[in-house]
Amino acid sequence: MNNLHLVLGGPGCGKTTRLLEIVQEELTRGVPSSAIAFVTFNKDASDRGRVRAAEKFHLDLKQDLPWFRTIHSLAYGLLGTTRDEMMEPRDWQEFSAMVGEVITGSGGSAEDGAPQWGGREMGDTLLRIIDFSRTTLMPLEDCWHMLDEPVDWFRLKRFALALQVYKDDTGKIDFTDLLTRYATDGPAINVQVAIIDEAQDLTAAQWAVVRRCFAGAERVYVAGDDDQAIYQWAGADVPQFLTLSRTPEVLHISHRLPEEIHAFSQRIAQRISRRYIKEFRPSDRSGRVEWHQYVDGVDLSRGTWFLLARNNYMLRHIEQVVRAQGMNYTTRSGPAVLPTDVRAMLTWEQLRSGKRPDMSAAEFRALAKALDLPKPQAKELQRYTLANYSIGVRVQHPWYEALTGIPIDRRDFYLACLRRGEKLTHPPRIRIDTIHGVKGNEADHVLMMTDMSHRTAASFRLNADNEHRVFYVGATRALQSLHLIMPQSDLSYNLT
Repeated sequence: MNNLHLVLGGPGCGKTTRLLEIVQEELTRGVPSSAIAFVTFNKDASDRGRVRAAEKFHLDLKQDLPWFRTIHSLAYGLLGTTRDEMMEPRDWQEFSAMVGEVITGSGGSAEDGAPQWGGREMGDTLLRIIDFSRTTLMPLEDCWHMLDEPVDWFRLKRFALALQVYKDDTGKIDFTDLLTRYATDGPAINVQVAIIDEAQDLTAAQWAVVRRCFAGAERVYVAGDDDQAIYQWAGADVPQFLTLSRTPEVLHISHRLPEEIHAFSQRIAQRISRRYIKEFRPSDRSGRVEWHQYVDGVDLSRGTWFLLARNNYMLRHIEQVVRAQGMNYTTRSGPAVLPTDVRAMLTWEQLRSGKRPDMSAAEFRALAKALDLPKPQAKELQRYTLANYSIGVRVQHPWYEALTGIPIDRRDFYLACLRRGEKLTHPPRIRIDTIHGVKGNEADHVLMMTDMSHRTAASFRLNADNEHRVFYVGATRALQSLHLIMPQSDLSYNLT
């Protein structure tokens, strides 16, 4: 890529803000917005860049910024691919039945980026290995050895061959095929400036796409932070990122990290054996780092929180503690307080107390479900009251007694939240997730488990840098305080 300029920034240093300044500089030079590309592997990051650019420069999202896209979306559009050509859930189900391997993943979407095979069935595992091989551009057998999954080699080889035959017969492709096809046959686009954000997470296949796509660009800007490269398990090519430049531009102030958390997290980063050295200052806040024996010893009553663990199975214990304390929260599966339940609770109490006279047909049907009644017939233009239900004296009962269609464990949880003063109509303050799940985000306070699974510990012994980066990312999500939980098992990451 021509005239490459590398921008490095630690957590909260404003890499995207700097890239938008570069867009402004290029616009000032006279480069039209349609001749500027801004890409990343992640849809959320891509959307943030598009929206911020449109607002900052008063541009139309579609007309003026055609090349502000995810890399997968770029390949999808430039290859002229249609939805009918893409593998859909029913295609994966058909293939699963043909080969006799259970597949539970969805495979992602053209806008969402890379395929997601997060299931635990053998078919999901086989697909993860195959996708890893294709995104890293490595031979399948090498990836099979590297990933060390409990899979027989000949079973994997037969599955991979069957998948290719199925695609050839049906004319279907998946989202990894988009990358490999574009890297081989895709056209370069006519832009003067190419900007690649979050580049530390690009796979070898994605690097091949951007190199081909932007071969004619006059200037290429690449931004990222190798210390936050935590997707090597998904094929991220960190070594390629580390070879881009010997004289990068480094952003020198973190607007997120207070002094104590900055100092603590830098001690983790310094354990990484191969990295760009990035000297940056913390914000002018002091912050704090605290150790706790157990999760339930941490006061979660104020501010926004990330409750983090290295591995998924550890989140169940955290969730149990939060539910027992009556705290509103969300997980990657969705909010613990269901909006449909809250709407039913509000509708019931407003009608029962006389604060409103009636409800719409949609509310009438939804409340019937919460009352555990058969779905009623309702005319859309008609209004309904509690008298339209056959519920007898139940009309006198509060929502937590009357709405028996809401399971009792949820009703008890909602009551516990209300007793704590939690607002069920407000977005949850607490997010329970893995460290990987909150990358790119921040909260006032972060609680982080230090334990790791047997498999993660084994990987740590083979490649410690990966885990140094993961725990560095976890520690650097906090704006005010970082709370670390003492190891609860014999396997943990040493943060002392």
